[in-house]
Amino acid sequence: MIELIASAPDGWAIVRDHKGLWILRPPYGLEDRDPQTDLQVARALAHEDFVFRHLEFEGWGSLCRQLQEERIEHASAEELRDAEEVPSKILSEATAEQVESHLEAIEEALRAGHFGGARDVLLTLMKADSVRASKDLYDRILGMLEEAIQERRRDTADAGEPDHAWKISNTPQLNRQAEVVRANEGFMNTTSAA
Repeated sequence: MIELIASAPDGWAIVRDHKGLWILRPPYGLEDRDPQTDLQVARALAHEDFVFRHLEFEGWGSLCRQLQEERIEHASAEELRDAEEVPSKILSEATAEQVESHLEAIEEALRAGHFGGARDVLLTLMKADSVRASKDLYDRILGMLEEAIQERRRDTADAGEPDHAWKISNTPQLNRQAEVVRANEGFMNTTSAA
């Protein structure tokens, strides 16, 4: 049995198992727990923002799942927004080699008929400095975007779904934007006509 002695709003926890006392911190992997002495725990309880819990768990897995659920439940709107922005930030900072790797994975997904997230990832990759610096990468992404949109439209038409399954309700505007990009030979000078 594992006992959750106390936890703090930031997700840290004081835990006791058959080996002793531990401080456990997010994201709750094995490397995220450190052994503690009675004195260290007493100091943490006295000086930190811990709340006594005294809950028992079958094992580390059930304890960690509980703490993760609580962390998500109590996360601030800002933390949730930041968590949602991380993948986009990572993609937008990708190097040319990383972009190539992502594009290979997206091509495989498109061949397998998985169009759902491809559009969003491709649009985010277009913002990467490495893509903006490479006409070849930008044109490749633009071509993949057009292909993904056409394939998605074919699939939704075959399934009897509306053409706006990707929440694209202004197709003429999107077509104009694509024409502006093509007319300006890619990506560097698209702000004037859009």
